[in-house]
Amino acid sequence: MRCAFVLGLAATVFLSPAVSAQSRSPVGPDTHWILSAVGDVIMNRRLEQFDHPGDPAFHDMANIIRGTDAAFMNLEQSVFRLSEFNGWPAAENGGNYEVGSPETLKDLASMGFNLFNRANNHTTDYGVEGMQLTNRLLDEWGLVHSGSGDNLGWASRPGYLETPRGRVALIGMASTHSQMSRAGAAGPTVQGRPGLNALRLSTRNEGSPATMNALRTVARAQGLNASDDPGAPVRIFGTTVSPGDQDRSVVSLN
Repeated sequence: MRCAFVLGLAATVFLSPAVSAQSRSPVGPDTHWILSAVGDVIMNRRLEQFDHPGDPAFHDMANIIRGTDAAFMNLEQSVFRLSEFNGWPAAENGGNYEVGSPETLKDLASMGFNLFNRANNHTTDYGVEGMQLTNRLLDEWGLVHSGSGDNLGWASRPGYLETPRGRVALIGMASTHSQMSRAGAAGPTVQGRPGLNALRLSTRNEGSPATMNALRTVARAQGLNASDDPGAPVRIFGTTVSPGDQDRSVVSLN
């Protein structure tokens, strides 16, 4: 998938070098903690049957995760039983309607995962109802998550994991998602919009003088208006290119 974070469960587990974390006593400033992280998790079958000494490859990987203080994943699916779901698939999805049973989440928690990003292109595959139902299940099981909520304030709110070696905060966000998925802020007279915490990016395309001249020539050949002003941008093939000293795309937060 294209989002910020892939457990297929051919996931690679990244074991960080010991990371120094500062926190309040009795945890001192020199306390070290270990983070494991995998990528996107999409699963519709259980893993319990693989997590035993008879399957050493899987079991050893799971033991690595269980041995860390914090274990992160990007949960790219809804979690509920379709037979008990009162909603319906959304008109837009992240490429498919991804859903797993609550037992799959139980297996992931048993493997040691305790930090779940909930902002991605599958957050609202089953609409706001599916998002909220999944978040409620995570809350009921005491699993820390971040990135989606009943308004932008809740969606951007950190999730906090308390460990014997300090507190870990998670802020979930997504740069790739359906437009309907974005959470909105609450106002004095209007409720906030449920959804995900969107990472909003602006891209400015710049072209060198030679590139701008070539684009003007192509634009005119296509019957488009292209100004002779060397400082004017050119819009062609749905993209606006502004004059610059070199060819580049500048991406910035907005």
